[in-house]
Amino acid sequence: PTVVAELGQQVVDHEIKGHPKESTSNRVSILPLPTVRNGPTDGRVRRLMLAQPCESDGDLCVRLGQLFDNQELSPTGDENRFPTIYLERIDRRDAVLAFYTRISRVWASVTPVLLPGYDDRKDHRGDHQKRLGRAVQLVRKALRQVGIDAPGYIEVSRVPFWPGSQHAREYQPREKLRHYPRWHVRLTFDQPWTGPLAIGAGRHAGFGVMAACDEE
Repeated sequence: PTVVAELGQQVVDHEIKGHPKESTSNRVSILPLPTVRNGPTDGRVRRLMLAQPCESDGDLCVRLGQLFDNQELSPTGDENRFPTIYLERIDRRDAVLAFYTRISRVWASVTPVLLPGYDDRKDHRGDHQKRLGRAVQLVRKALRQVGIDAPGYIEVSRVPFWPGSQHAREYQPREKLRHYPRWHVRLTFDQPWTGPLAIGAGRHAGFGVMAACDEE
């Protein structure tokens, strides 16, 4: 109710919820950031990022950050099972945040990419290489949808590239997204790219979130 009162129902429907699909370039992505590092990690979500497209002025993220700061999170299950948790701003020097926002040529999905199409055409069934090739085509389509030229090299895998991530089939999107094929993706760009980066269906709500890899 506070967000609606502060921003208006139209802004909430179009720019936060994404309804209708013809929302403007101010669309907000709400990205959970699993804990990643170069080494063992549990992959739990302890951070959340608000992001808008490069062509946006970013004002909506600023306003939402002000509204959410120090707000208590309400559990959806048994309240007695969870401690009281409050939202607080992430320090820009945070080591985990840096994986999602730094500059790198190589990026790998932490949460699987929901590919915008089908990778199981009849002529691909039983031929793993053809299916992989189709998945790569759909990754290129997902990149074009966010205005990114295809990188020099694309790798797809059901098995995660990051410690703490899970097999792509272990993630269960909401009903309207479940028909999209799920793959982990590693991208090697010809030129360095600056995060945050999220691609594919469900990219505004936490799927297809990428983290920067060490280039060597």
